[in-house]
Amino acid sequence: MSSRRRSTSSTADATVVAEPFLIIMLVCIAGGTALGGLTELAWEWATTQTWGRE
Repeated sequence: MSSRRRSTSSTADATVVAEPFLIIMLVCIAGGTALGGLTELAWEWATTQTWGRE
């Protein structure tokens, strides 16, 4: 059984793309807040309809 080794030449540089943790957290918090607000508005609208009271 042979194992293949990764090339370690200087011309094969890897590119790592990562978002900052704080940005991800702010997007998740803002998205959750917006989704919660829209859900509340939809609930209030649905319960004012005649078909929503049944």
